[in-house]
Formats: sequence, structure tokens, C-alpha cells
Amino acid sequence: MNLRQGCIGRQESLCMAAIAACSSGLFTFDSSALYSLGNSAYITMLASAAIALIIFALAVNAMAASGHESLWALLRSGLGAFFSRVVALIYVLLLLACAAMLLSRFTLMMVRFVFPGVLEWKLIVYLAPVVFMLAWKGLESIGRTSRLFIWLLLISLLGSLLLAAFNYKTYRLAPYLGDGIKNILGLGIKNALLFFPALLGLLIVARGVHGPKMAKRTGYSAAIAAGLLCSSAQLCLGMTFSYSELSKMHSPMYRLTMNFRSGGYFQRLDKLLFFGWVISSMLAAGYYVYAASFLFAGAFEHNDIRPSVAVFSVLIIVFTMLMHSQAAIWGNIERVISGYGLLLAAIPLLLASLLARLKSPKKNMQEKES
Repeated sequence: MNLRQGCIGRQESLCMAAIAACSSGLFTFDSSALYSLGNSAYITMLASAAIALIIFALAVNAMAASGHESLWALLRSGLGAFFSRVVALIYVLLLLACAAMLLSRFTLMMVRFVFPGVLEWKLIVYLAPVVFMLAWKGLESIGRTSRLFIWLLLISLLGSLLLAAFNYKTYRLAPYLGDGIKNILGLGIKNALLFFPALLGLLIVARGVHGPKMAKRTGYSAAIAAGLLCSSAQLCLGMTFSYSELSKMHSPMYRLTMNFRSGGYFQRLDKLLFFGWVISSMLAAGYYVYAASFLFAGAFEHNDIRPSVAVFSVLIIVFTMLMHSQAAIWGNIERVISGYGLLLAAIPLLLASLLARLKSPKKNMQEKES
């Protein structure tokens, strides 16, 4: 057995999941959809994190109640051998798509703002090996590296928000509830997919974080922290730009840092902050690739995770290159995933959770005792 899982503590698992959720929530959302009907993204992000957390809570409670210590065991118990493998493949593709999306967004930011004129593939060949090495080393390396860098990443995020504060104007938040509560809930459901993969990863590696009970505590803390941080960032963006500007803007977070670039004391500070964000994206992508490889190995009874890590690392490079070369096609795919991806991910998980609970040995023993 060479699954590279090991065991990490609560702090490491919390940092790992929170970094993944924040990275996806801050850098991979669709600006044209999120700001299309008004500037209510700071409320939408809270709703999205809450929805993802509810789905996670139902699944992790079912795991604890039925005595399963991993997502694959829950799926196999609830859905049977064939359908559980189909669902596992869907989750593998979802996690790899999230990793590729992070690589795509950050390489595009580098090309536009840091290294103008450089071809995307020349940047990808520097970033992708980092993702590969993190996933190759396994859960312990990802968790402890996340714990090591968490303060740098928090300083990078909070520092960018504080340094741009001179330009905040509350009137730019109008209309304050966007197009109304109905629109906020609709966007919240669609954007819950930004936070869900990080929590899904915790379900997959639950045994490596001391079981479902500890994964539950970690997931709750990570979702709440990520929701609050992403909501705060969206509030600051909303006070800096109008929603009509944001809907047409690529990389709003980097645009925010450019607002304090003209000052003599803060010249080029946007590049330093961006360095911290690149680290967070590589950690998140490595976490997603490892979780996908671990789930694939469990579903297809592989004793060695390394071949899956190698293949999936190449696959996310291919996905990233396709995102750049076929931007229009991938834009349509992203919109479809944004619209229906959460249903495709949540319904099998909730169904498996329900059926696994009904089949639970603990439940049957309690019924016999009564």
C-alpha cells in the first residue's frame, strides 16, 4: 500500500481545506455572472459557503452514523459497486477541473499583469510541477506546508484589502441587494461549487484527519472562515468598483491591488502580494489532485497512488492549455458546470448518505436492541 495518506492534526487539515476553499472562492468565480444583476456578491459568498456546508454536514454525519471512514466507503455502501464508481469518476473530474481552473486563472493573471507577452505554456511548466510534487508527497506534506504558509497567505489577503481602503466608497455597493433576495439565493446555489470541492476533499481523506468526527469539525471551521474571508473581499471589491465595472473585469482581486500601486511607499507591492496568492493556489491545486487520486485509487482498488497522481497532473496541464486555447468553448462549459454542477455533485452524495444510513450496522443493532 502506497497511498501517501498518513495522518495530520486539526490545524493542518483546517489550513489545507481553508486555503483550498478561499483560493477557489476568491479567484475562480465568473465575474460576468456574479455581478450581472447588481453588487450583492458579499452576501452571495456567505450563502454559497452555507449551502456547501449544509451538504457537507449531511454527508459527514451520515459517515459517522454508518461507521464509514471515507467517502468511497460511504458511496459503495449506499450506491453499490457500479454506480459508486460512476459517481467517484464525476468527483475526480470535478476536483481536477478545480485544480486546472486555478492554474488557468493564475497563468492568465501573470500574462496580463506580471509577464506581459509571455506564452501561457511557459508559465504552466513552472507551476504544474509544484502541484505534482505536493500531490506526490501526499496528505501530510500538503497539510504541513499549508500550516507553514497560512500566515503569509492571510497577510497577503488582508494586507491587500487594508492598503486599498482609501478608495472604498459605500455608494458603489448600490443596489445593495442586487436584484433581490431571489437572485442572491440563485447565485448562492450556483457559486456553492466554489467551496464544495475543498469540503469534498475532507470527506475523501477523512481517515487521514482522524475520522469523520474530526473532519466534521475541520470542515465547519474551514467553511465558515472561507465564507467570511471571501465575503469580506467581495465587500471591499464592491466598495472599490461598481457592479457594471466588475462584471466586465478579469481578476478583480489583482485589480484591487493596483489601486495602491501609484504610491511611492507601495510601488510594486501588488507583485509581492500576488506571490502569496500563487502559493495558495498551488497548495489548493495539489490538495485537489491528491484527493482525486486517492478517491480513484479507492474506487478501482489500486494500492499505489503515484500512477494516478502522475496521470492527473498531466491531465490538469491539458485542461489548462485547452482553457487558454479554446476560451469560448471552455467558457460555455464553465457556465454549464456553474449552473448544474452542484446538483450533479450533491444529489448522488446525499442519496448515498441516506441509503448508507438506512443500511447502517449501527442503526440495525439499535433496532434489534429496542
